Amino acid sequence: MEDAPAHHGGFDYAALEQLDPSLVDGFQLFYEREVPFELRSAVTLDLPTEVGALEGVRVRILRQMDGEQVKTIRVELCSESNLFFLYVHELNEQTFKEVQLLQRLMVEFHDYPTVLMRMLNQAIREPHAYMAVFIMYPTGEARLDFIQASCY
Repeated sequence: MEDAPAHHGGFDYAALEQLDPSLVDGFQLFYEREVPFELRSAVTLDLPTEVGALEGVRVRILRQMDGEQVKTIRVELCSESNLFFLYVHELNEQTFKEVQLLQRLMVEFHDYPTVLMRMLNQAIREPHAYMAVFIMYPTGEARLDFIQASCY
């Protein structure tokens, strides 16, 4: 007797997962959650709006592995309420070094997905203390800032 594909109520979820374009080329899902983001639009490159709208953004972190080593990291941001909202951030070790220098990051490339995950989870658990602020520029580019509120 042959093993039948995994079906649930006549629907093959395993086959559907294989259709996910994010999982081609050996990418594996590392993290997926809806995270409250404060969305801000910038009129110019250096002038973001002061206050933005709070919206749930679906965040996916994917890793392309080469054995045990992380080869590429991709972060995808999308919105259920706006089908045209899609931002992708993809880095390999070389492009990460450039970002690391520019942003003065203390984290290493292989730890980057875990650190991002922790910061995103803090924004979920404590949205008033840890804010994820997403600034969208007219060029189509964007920036994600994590801001820790401090009380004096």
